[in-house]
Amino acid sequence: MATKVEEKETKAPEEEKKKHLAKVVKSTCDQNVLEHCLNIIDKYKIKDSSPTFCKRMKDSLDSTFNKEWNVFIGGHFSGMCGFVENTYIELMLNDNMRMVIFQSYSPEKQ
Repeated sequence: MATKVEEKETKAPEEEKKKHLAKVVKSTCDQNVLEHCLNIIDKYKIKDSSPTFCKRMKDSLDSTFNKEWNVFIGGHFSGMCGFVENTYIELMLNDNMRMVIFQSYSPEKQ
């Protein structure tokens, strides 16, 4: 005679969500890329536009997730361009400042 074993489902305690300085407006990126960007913003506490910060973010993305990343920071800008699918991130740094990050196409070198 088989005995019925009672199964209990246990749930791991929900991880406390980390608060980041930037708010994600839109992202089609891999979660690792998004977290990488948010962590850099937290580390350097960027709160305004800065060419140095854009270069730091771009260099970090290029070295970690392949080349051709683009980083824009500003209050009011618009444009149109092509980018690699699933690499777009738009972040809100504060009420007047947004950051747009994406990877552009690069012709293969022969």
